[in-house]
Amino acid sequence: MQSGVIHVEGLYPDDRPVKNARISVKDSNGVELIKGRADEKGRFSFPIPKIDTLKITVGDMLGHRTTVKLRQSVIEAEQN
Repeated sequence: MQSGVIHVEGLYPDDRPVKNARISVKDSNGVELIKGRADEKGRFSFPIPKIDTLKITVGDMLGHRTTVKLRQSVIEAEQN
């Protein structure tokens, strides 16, 4: 996170990037706020929404996926 932006990087266990990964950002109620695709390096960035908790999911075309919860308190601490 830096200056109001969250940076996501999708990597496989062997550190290869998850190229063109599907990215979904949801609030704590499961409402999708942002969706998009990672670049060739597995990277995706988005502005920090004003939400209490975010669920960020990264998935590939084969069905592999992972979800990370990011609480507002962590976001605020990282920005200070």
